[in-house]
Amino acid sequence: MGCDGGTIPKRHELVRTKKKAEQKDKNADLVAKWKHCALSNEILREPIVACELGRLYNKDAVIEYLLDKGSEKVEKMNHIKGLKDIHTLNLHANPSWKNKTDHAEKGDAYIDDQNAKYICSVAGIEMNGRYKFCYLRTCGCVFSNRALKEVRDEICLTCSKKYSAYDDVIILNGSKDEEDLLRQKLEARKSASKSDRKKKRDKAKNGETNGHLSNGHSEKVDEDKPSTSGISTTKKQNGKIGTKSNHVKKLEVGSAVNGAKRRIEEAKIYKSDTFKSIFTSHSSAKRSKDEKAHWITYNPYHC
Repeated sequence: MGCDGGTIPKRHELVRTKKKAEQKDKNADLVAKWKHCALSNEILREPIVACELGRLYNKDAVIEYLLDKGSEKVEKMNHIKGLKDIHTLNLHANPSWKNKTDHAEKGDAYIDDQNAKYICSVAGIEMNGRYKFCYLRTCGCVFSNRALKEVRDEICLTCSKKYSAYDDVIILNGSKDEEDLLRQKLEARKSASKSDRKKKRDKAKNGETNGHLSNGHSEKVDEDKPSTSGISTTKKQNGKIGTKSNHVKKLEVGSAVNGAKRRIEEAKIYKSDTFKSIFTSHSSAKRSKDEKAHWITYNPYHC
């Protein structure tokens, strides 16, 4: 029956147990997400871009994917239709990072997988996946989630651009729940942009139809009526009088108002004491009586 020679079997050798599910190596998973392109699986190299779901890509790989129409479309890239769907990241280099891949090929160096090439410019945290990182849709600047929580104002700490804490903050390589939330926000933004474009098209159509009269006759223009802004609203072309569009009128009025404001500001600058103090004719440039030398030479020996 076996077990001869005084061998003692163990329980797992005699009883069949249910195999445990294989688990991912956390370190390997973090390295794959934060140091490799999500599309080509190549090592990330600048310029690095991110989609609105928080995945990192090489920009060259995304451009090749969009240009290669004959290849099969990847399911995870369905939300990227063009370059407008990705954002170039402004990353802050880690001064302590050293590339040791050359030495690793020889086998005489240890590679620290947790040593990241980029860090948070505010908190100094390495972007290796141990801490949450996010980027801003408005400018592409990357910060740690800890640094953004400490900021009360919704202004970028690097370029001072305004952003929305709810809609413009994209978490990089987030969990499944966070990615689902980002997908919902993405779909909401797309639907809102579609409705805006539709409204603009409807307004343009309505404006064209309202410009033409139902009886087919053009409106008469009163030449003698003066314009309130001092700009003529009529023009003669080949003996015919036509009216300028409202858009052209607004542009002309706006340029005239801006020109007047600029002239007033320049006049204020020329009248200010700061501007006058540049010239020698100003009172501050003239010497006082104490500073002027006497015409008689003073010699202490003649006293």
